[in-house]
Amino acid sequence: MKKQLSLAVVIALGLAACGSSDSSSSPEPAPKYDWQIINLYAANQSDVAKGCVIYDNAVAEPQKVITASIALYGYNILFHNRDGSVIAKHTIKATDVPSTGIVSIDSANVPDGGYVSLEEVDGGIGGNADVYMFTVQKELLSDLVLNVRQPQIGASCFKGSQALPVEIVKSAAVSVLQEKSISHYQSSYGMDVDGHSISAHIPVKSELPAQKQVLVTAYQDDTDSKASIMSHYGLIQPGYIYDSNNPGSIIARPLTNENLIYQPWSSQDNLSVDRDSAIYMVYGDNSYLWQSIFNSNHEFALVNGNSDMQHWSAYFTGVDADYEWQYHSYIALDGANSVVVNALPAMYDFSDMGITSSCSSETSADLCIDTSSFSTIDFDLQRTQVRSTATVGGRNFYQSIYAVPSAQQVLMNSSVAIMDPSENNRVEVGLTKSDNLPQALSYMMAESINIQTAAKDSPIVPDFTDTNGSILTLAEKTAVHQAILGTNSTMVANSKN
Repeated sequence: MKKQLSLAVVIALGLAACGSSDSSSSPEPAPKYDWQIINLYAANQSDVAKGCVIYDNAVAEPQKVITASIALYGYNILFHNRDGSVIAKHTIKATDVPSTGIVSIDSANVPDGGYVSLEEVDGGIGGNADVYMFTVQKELLSDLVLNVRQPQIGASCFKGSQALPVEIVKSAAVSVLQEKSISHYQSSYGMDVDGHSISAHIPVKSELPAQKQVLVTAYQDDTDSKASIMSHYGLIQPGYIYDSNNPGSIIARPLTNENLIYQPWSSQDNLSVDRDSAIYMVYGDNSYLWQSIFNSNHEFALVNGNSDMQHWSAYFTGVDADYEWQYHSYIALDGANSVVVNALPAMYDFSDMGITSSCSSETSADLCIDTSSFSTIDFDLQRTQVRSTATVGGRNFYQSIYAVPSAQQVLMNSSVAIMDPSENNRVEVGLTKSDNLPQALSYMMAESINIQTAAKDSPIVPDFTDTNGSILTLAEKTAVHQAILGTNSTMVANSKN
């Protein structure tokens, strides 16, 4: 197996080589990070006190919302050496957690290449415990809000935003002036898309009264229900969105084709392009689905020249046909005429992946994930999740690890149990390449948690989902998505049972 120096080692060597010539200067203190630990749960909205956070509606229980309490017990914060072993003298027990549920992590206590884990011990009696671990390598540490699965009886609520998704009114609509040779009008109220074939009463997935502008785009064809050739567009003020059941005075707004240009794109032969692929546009504080991307049409529209529209991003998602790597990529667009290429780094067969105790001398770990299915130099971030059992009682032993890429990702030791790998284990690996690592890491973590299942404390963990993880409000999720649209980022993932 081809070995590569980890990014952490390269950074360390670079820093050592660039030391200051001023012997009297003192080094910067090691940064400290706050991990706010919470417990998500579903409750009646009327029972959520003013100021207590609301994250979303509870999909499985339509009358409820997802809220959170501060988490004070049932977990530990573990500090690890680079081989995954626990540094006992720095471990923070739940008994030492402040009543705020905020744990301060001093990175000076983490060795280079080491890790910090949130370890949840569920139902531990005589060492017979389920273990859930969320781990971040030192080089990637940041302030986070993290959930644990166990209810926190008697704990205070976690304060935060109570903003919920807009309540869509099915009769919301907008009208525009009819254009020649148009077969489809699409409305994009942010990320929510609707539309139909005529310019009057175009449905809009919006609340009423509407609070933001709606993007309307018009297409010359609608082959196989695929609107692909855009000829007109317009951002329409929220006051023109009306209730089609009680329309009152309707004013049809004009569209324009001003400065509309067409951008070609291509794709590697082994990559499919799924129906969720699209061009996104950012305007003000909102992101809009500008135009869908289809295999049948290798061209999309942009506005070139003076425009209040801030930027566009091409989003490609699909599967690598050779080795079934799932992928999605964001490509920042500048309106240039060069071909936008949907491509991946070289990916290889993931079936060679396995959990082994024969770890390299570089890691000296008890257990690690061994694979040659990718080259570490092609990526910047790696997410590894293992779903296994413990040696005592066959209890659940789950862990998700965020780290710099490694062909032998070490697994973390627990403070209470020992992992007992078998052929039935599930292992997932996600990899990210990006020109903005902090934004890509935030996006990667946000995309890897399902707050609906986390709030239910469900024993079923959806594929490619962390058991414990980073929790964001709706506004924070929107900001993270808008930020990733301004980057060039590629993310791939694969798994093996």
